[in-house]
This record gives sequence, C-alpha cells and structure tokens, in this order.
Amino acid sequence: MNKSVITPLCICGSQVSGKGLLASLLNGHPDIFSFSFWHDFMASALCYLSAWKPPLRYHFDEKTEKLCDVRLALTCAGRWNHLEGFARQGYVPFTVSGDNIINLPFNLDFYALDKHLMDRCSTLERLDAPSVFCEAYAALGQYLMPGAPLPKWGVSMPQVDFFRFELLLQTYPQARIVYIMRDMQEVLYAYSKREAFTRGITAEDALKELTTLKSDWFKRMLKASDVAAQFAKEQPDRFMIINFADLVCDTSNVMAGIAAWLGIDDLPCLRIATWNGVEIDNRLTGRVLDEVEDSPADLRSMISQDFKATKPNIE
Repeated sequence: MNKSVITPLCICGSQVSGKGLLASLLNGHPDIFSFSFWHDFMASALCYLSAWKPPLRYHFDEKTEKLCDVRLALTCAGRWNHLEGFARQGYVPFTVSGDNIINLPFNLDFYALDKHLMDRCSTLERLDAPSVFCEAYAALGQYLMPGAPLPKWGVSMPQVDFFRFELLLQTYPQARIVYIMRDMQEVLYAYSKREAFTRGITAEDALKELTTLKSDWFKRMLKASDVAAQFAKEQPDRFMIINFADLVCDTSNVMAGIAAWLGIDDLPCLRIATWNGVEIDNRLTGRVLDEVEDSPADLRSMISQDFKATKPNIE
C-alpha cells in the first residue's frame, strides 16, 4: 500500500459491542490514526461520500460545486456540531464499563481546524471520496501533530446498523472493515445498564423503551451480524470478524491478529487503551461485565422473551 494514502479502517458492530475499546487500543499505533470522537463524526461523512454523486446544482464551476458537497458531507448528521461542543467545554464525557463516567481532555481550536480542513480540500486535484477521506485525516493529524509521518489507516465507525458493507468496499478500494460480534442478549443487557446509569432510570425501563419505541433496532442489529458473517466468508482479506469476549479477555492474541491482517507491526501499544496519548482508566479492559446470567431475573426474562419474539422475524 502507498504510505502517502490514508485508508479507511471501519469498525462496525452493535452499540456496546466494544467499538470504542478497539478504537482506543488502536489509538497509540503510529500506522493508525484513531482520534476519538473524530472517527464518529467522520463516519457520517464517509457514509455520505460512499453514495456520492455530486449534482450540478449550485451554478458554479464543477470544482466549486464539489467543494460545496464536501462541506455538506463534513457537516452531515450534526457530528460537526458535536465536535464544536466538545471543543468549547474542553473535555468529552466517556462511559467506562457502563457504571462510571470520566471526562477526557479535548483541547481543540475548532474553528482553526475547520478552516484548515477546507483549505486543504480546496487544493485537491481530485475530489473523489477516497481523496477527501485521506485529506481530512491527513489535515487533522498534521494539525494536531505537526511533522508526524502519515499513518496508513484512519479509523472510522459507521452507524451501528450500516450493513451495506459493499458500498464502503466499492467506494474505498483499499478499505478494511472489522466487525465486532457480541451476543445480542448481552448487548440488550449492557445497553440497558448504560442507559439506566447515564439517564438515571431503571434497567427495566431502559429495556422496555428500547424494545417498544425502538423495536426495529434489534432487528437491524441481528440482520447486520448475519450480513457481516457472509462478507467475512466471501472477502476475508478485507473483512474481519472478532468476538467481543475475545477482545476483552484475550486482547493480546486478537490485536496481534489484527496487526498481521492490516500489515502493521505488532507493538505493545496495541494492548493499552489510550485517548490521544492519555491512558484510559484500566476498567475499560480485562473483564466481560455484562453477561446475561449476571442480570436480575426479571430483566433476564424480559431479554429472553424479546429475543425469541424478534429472531424469527428476520430469518
């Protein structure tokens, strides 16, 4: 791979499936750019650009029109506003293991970065999706770490139910996708715990809300895992599935496998979860905390009933 090109490394999976953990483990590697919360925001742009066919609608020259569409991609889904908010308050709240919140530093001159990014994009000869992705990650990396060599991979996390993987792989010819598989009953329990903790409600109420107001969410997650299994079988050189429990309990072997698959050195930093150079609370790694058998009996019964009711509808 040409080292001057930064290629998407997409981390996919359901909510509370370990995407943030994997991104933080990749964070410290010199060949990977994983700037926390930037990859959430860039995922929106990545998905937008995957279906990008810039229309001639602004009555400018073609390059100016494409730049308008780049601006639209980089502000879609409100992610840019999220970054602005974090930059103003100087930190990002980060949920650790579903039962604690830590504030991680986020010192960023948002407006200077915004101008720098668009100035860089305006110099591109080609405004196709891979070029814009590469330039956006290069601009941020050099803005934050002047003089640092360009990485090979830029981490992005498309929305949890984005299972049109073929669109990503067709748009970004060198892209790789890692899908984290986690038992969906555990996902429901872990999600309910997190919602209960962050919103001050009971886990039972959080689960009821999820399965009634967001009933199709569960179906999409189950469907996505089925599609992921198919892609991993058909394109193992570009699509990898890892198990959540293995990532947590057998981190060294999983990260060694990912390093070999990506063609990067297996460095000790791949075993340490970091936030842009700052080591994250060690409770993020080392244990599987949300096994269903540990949940209250009433909640476990609710999860099992919902799982059994939903599964046949997608098969």
